[in-house]
Amino acid sequence: MLGHPFALHAQGGSSAIPGGVTRPGVVVRGLAYDSLRRAPLAGAFVSVEGQSRSTVSDADGKFVFERLPPGRYQFAMQHAALDSIGLSGVTARVNVTDGSELVTLAVPSFPKLWRTMCGSRAVPMDSGFVYGTVRDARTGQPLAGASIDISWVHLSKVDREGSTQINQRRWRNIGRSDSAGDFSVCGVPIDEMVRIRGVGDSSATDLIDLPITTSRVRRRDLLLATAADSGAHGAIAGFLSAPDGRPLYGVRVSVEGVPEARSANDGRFILRGVPSGTRQVEFLAIGMMPVSSVVDVRANDTVRVAATLRNVTTLDVVKVTGTTIQKRRLLAMEERRRIGLGYQVDSTRIGRSATLASVFASMPGVRVARSRAGSRFSILLSNPAAGRAECPAFLILDGVPRTGQDELDLLRASDIASIEVFQRAYSVPADLMPSRSVNCGVVLVWTKEAFR
Repeated sequence: MLGHPFALHAQGGSSAIPGGVTRPGVVVRGLAYDSLRRAPLAGAFVSVEGQSRSTVSDADGKFVFERLPPGRYQFAMQHAALDSIGLSGVTARVNVTDGSELVTLAVPSFPKLWRTMCGSRAVPMDSGFVYGTVRDARTGQPLAGASIDISWVHLSKVDREGSTQINQRRWRNIGRSDSAGDFSVCGVPIDEMVRIRGVGDSSATDLIDLPITTSRVRRRDLLLATAADSGAHGAIAGFLSAPDGRPLYGVRVSVEGVPEARSANDGRFILRGVPSGTRQVEFLAIGMMPVSSVVDVRANDTVRVAATLRNVTTLDVVKVTGTTIQKRRLLAMEERRRIGLGYQVDSTRIGRSATLASVFASMPGVRVARSRAGSRFSILLSNPAAGRAECPAFLILDGVPRTGQDELDLLRASDIASIEVFQRAYSVPADLMPSRSVNCGVVLVWTKEAFR
């Protein structure tokens, strides 16, 4: 596996003249190189093991050691480019003679890494792999036999009858950890937002986001509770601030399956009763960029998190594209709440309910109608203006009009960020209404996915 540094070796000779007389020092030159990006590696930290000698590569990836006695040495390199793919460093063993040798320290090439992790499969041009180690949440020991599920949604445009439609298709790749707890999942796209989940016999991690990246090699270690500890819980505590260090009040803090919390006046928060394992914490605030953090929760312990949330107007230009819709949704929702359009509940209240049906049942003017088997439900709204006492609500899910309410049965209360109910169709904001006529009131359901 890639948990151990790759070593590049060269053959060599002796380090001293017979009789114990040390040879004069020579100048040794080298090159730090990123084979993944095919470019020199600036700012690499290079050391000579056992010599207390170190230097840093320049803008061209070059480095120099002065007055190094001839001999056999192991050179080691560390750099953020290695950290990003989960490698602690790379080494090269070189025989130094008269200083004519060029010491090359290189991030392994993608074909080499692919063959190590994915075997003899053809090296792809447009995808990569995710690898890591699964460990027991209590003991920290490697965990064999865990299932690693990686999924993503691919969007494509389809032209039909003069109009363009967006189709989406969900894909999955599944791997399994070996006897050392190591896993690799190959054929993962780099131009899609992918999510990873570790699943054991009796527990699972959260769905963890792996953002879009230019790197085709990504590492994500996972902590998973075993059967003996599947009911164990810990806590997540932390501090939320603005870029200037000012504490942020009222930020929504959520973890899958756990009631949400809000940050206090001093910016501090705590989530209790969090199942042990790898968890993703989401931070949401009106008018600010959503932030998430991945943490490893252990039983009867508290993990600390610090996060900085930035205003929409101060976002980096590159990041605005992926999050503009989310920010607009948050701002528009807050504006509707402010002026009193519709009836609205947010995730703080929703998270206290056991089921989504019970959330709707507690809302004024809403009745939950269950199927005969009791396993499915639908939403009816009081609407005398429609010519009858009740009518089926028109559902808009994450801003997209639906032809029915079937998708409500697939959602959990913990999936929902906000619900808005409009008893009359004419009171729904124009930008959210479908082009066809609506004869009843409207229910807007926003999942947490809509704000990620």
